[in-house]
Amino acid sequence: MLDAQRVPIRYGERFINTQLDMCTRAIDRLVDRALAVALQAHVADLRHRALALHRSEAGLLHGHDYIVVAEPVS
Repeated sequence: MLDAQRVPIRYGERFINTQLDMCTRAIDRLVDRALAVALQAHVADLRHRALALHRSEAGLLHGHDYIVVAEPVS
């Protein structure tokens, strides 16, 4: 191995919105409309809080990616 680096994963607004949009689409299929309405309100609150945190922290930091530089052994 020649080199290795650990790079933090920083999620942005697009990630937050696509994940919560996926939740919204699933909620829309619920038969229990009272539950659906409550869950939609929860998703809206979560979106508001997650985007605010994203703005204050310049992204949501979670986990790492790794870059490894190697060459074949002959």
